[in-house]
Amino acid sequence: MRNIEHCAPTLASGLLIVKLLFKAPVTMPTREQMETVMQKNLGDAECFSYDSDTAVAQFAATRLIRT
Repeated sequence: MRNIEHCAPTLASGLLIVKLLFKAPVTMPTREQMETVMQKNLGDAECFSYDSDTAVAQFAATRLIRT
């Protein structure tokens, strides 16, 4: 087993694109609601693009992880 306690944390980031697919039309969550959920699950996340007409939201996420 490898001891990683001495390893410095590194930052990993990712780009998330959310496309909601439903058979029938639904109301898309607000930008703030989606950003709150992403931050709760991913840590630091920012919604940089939101379009309720096409039901697409794009997020940039940065999370502190250990390698």
